[in-house]
Amino acid sequence: MFKRLKNVRHWTPRWVLVQCLHYILRRYNKQFRFLLCENMDFLKETLKYALHDELPKVRIPTIKTAEETVDELLSRRVSIVRFGDGEIDTMMGRPNVFQQPNPMLAERLKAILTSNHPDILIGIKRSYYYLDTRCDHEHMLTAYEHRGFLEATIHQDVTYYEACLSIPFVCHTEEVAYYQKLRQLWEKRNVVVICGRYTFKYLRYNIFDNAAEVRYQYAPEREAFAEYDAILKQALTIDKQSLVIVILGTTATVLAYDLALKGYQAFDLGHIAKSYDYFKQHKPIDEYFFSWDLK
Repeated sequence: MFKRLKNVRHWTPRWVLVQCLHYILRRYNKQFRFLLCENMDFLKETLKYALHDELPKVRIPTIKTAEETVDELLSRRVSIVRFGDGEIDTMMGRPNVFQQPNPMLAERLKAILTSNHPDILIGIKRSYYYLDTRCDHEHMLTAYEHRGFLEATIHQDVTYYEACLSIPFVCHTEEVAYYQKLRQLWEKRNVVVICGRYTFKYLRYNIFDNAAEVRYQYAPEREAFAEYDAILKQALTIDKQSLVIVILGTTATVLAYDLALKGYQAFDLGHIAKSYDYFKQHKPIDEYFFSWDLK
């Protein structure tokens, strides 16, 4: 495997890492299967010794699993806001499918991410730090940059929650049992869903069909933050006994947070409606899943 094993001076952590990746890439270069293949165990074992001086410096934030996150939401009246790829890209000044770069939105998101309200759970992706999730090679590559941003921003002594609770197919969870538990959050409750007008248009199954009542307030599918004041004003007309579900791209994080501060129980649940519909139809995740316009 290594061409220069006899030359001890080459045995630096960086050199070992490069050689390991080079070896596996030669074998699995077509689809970058090295990220998920059986050689991951070999890579971890090798790096454990190559990087032993660096590992004590690594601090991994505490992030609850999807199941633990739902349990927390069931146990007490709290709200949740989530920081996934789109929210981090926005804070880094990058566009995403729902939102072009917006400095004001980026500042709001940073302030929320660093907040520590006892009744508002902050969700970040376990897959940035833990290997007990399903991640493709593209996500693993982008996670590198997102981790760097988070590590310079979040508080290491804060407990975080799974941002991907709304897309359980990436969480290594048993989906039948998971959805049964998740749907308990709004079972027999009055629910108001704040979403785009077309969010439910192409869905066959509605995950909120076990609620006592479901009402909808509509907002733009894309660039919703441009109309944030009007969206918030309309949301504040909702009865505070109702559970508010926000499905509104990056803007959902800010809206759920502001509603929680006003005394509402608000969940930022992103792609939850599409996730459930795909699950019920046994559909594989396709090119439309993360699009604003599901067809």
